[in-house]
Amino acid sequence: MGDKVIWGLSEKGKFSVKSAYYADLETKNQKTGETSNGDQNERLWRKVWRLTNSGKVKQFLWEALNGILPTRSILFKRRIIDNSTCPVCNREEETDIHVLWDCPASVDVCGEDCSPVRKWGRNYADFTTLWSNLQSKLEEGKLHIVAEVLYDLWKRRNDMVFEGKFKGPCVLIQQAVQEVETVNVDASMDSKRGKVGIGVVVRDFRGEVHVVVAAPIQVIEDIKAVVHAQPGWSVTFKGRDGNRGAHAVAKLALSLSTECVWMEEVPTEVLPAVVSDLPSFVMSV
Repeated sequence: MGDKVIWGLSEKGKFSVKSAYYADLETKNQKTGETSNGDQNERLWRKVWRLTNSGKVKQFLWEALNGILPTRSILFKRRIIDNSTCPVCNREEETDIHVLWDCPASVDVCGEDCSPVRKWGRNYADFTTLWSNLQSKLEEGKLHIVAEVLYDLWKRRNDMVFEGKFKGPCVLIQQAVQEVETVNVDASMDSKRGKVGIGVVVRDFRGEVHVVVAAPIQVIEDIKAVVHAQPGWSVTFKGRDGNRGAHAVAKLALSLSTECVWMEEVPTEVLPAVVSDLPSFVMSV
């Protein structure tokens, strides 16, 4: 009897797309490791997509975590270029963890006073390990800043390579930090008069007030519309202890007949409450 070709991954020995799919899935699961590792990866990606950063930052993180950023190390291995040395420091091989974390130019940025990772070490084997650690140890606001910093580091690298431009560490970290703003909203009701007021306080990462709004209840629908129109924004509950400013503004709105807005200033009636919230907004570094 002559030899014949059989497909060893199906009971009948015949090839099928279904059997090939499950074979490929099993191989990927083996590379991932035990179920706990698979669950850990799923949690990592869930947190990435829930970040309030822009889509371009999330896309950058996806590429970095999948090891496909076009670093010189990757391009060298694909024989596209003949030199894998970092174009910024000209010392080490340019891997993703090097350009985003270990390069002296990156260390200078992360070492700035307002950086959430100013005192972090440099002993990470790869970017995925670093990012997993960042996710587990940083609160949402600080993780947002770090994601912006990492994206800006990669963009700065490309600007230098292709346009000869290079931003200093202070400029780059401030650019990332200024992306973060907090909006506090609260409502107050006068049951005797049947009136409801809403208060809004907008602060930067330092807790400094940018905008105060006191208005009748109708403005709630406008706020909902704005939030829904911004896919990168998220809404979270904040207890009264950290929301005194917005509550005071909402009570002020009860005495108003129309919406009032204060830019870069705080009405004297609510100033004590707004100041009392400040410690909860200042990010410790």
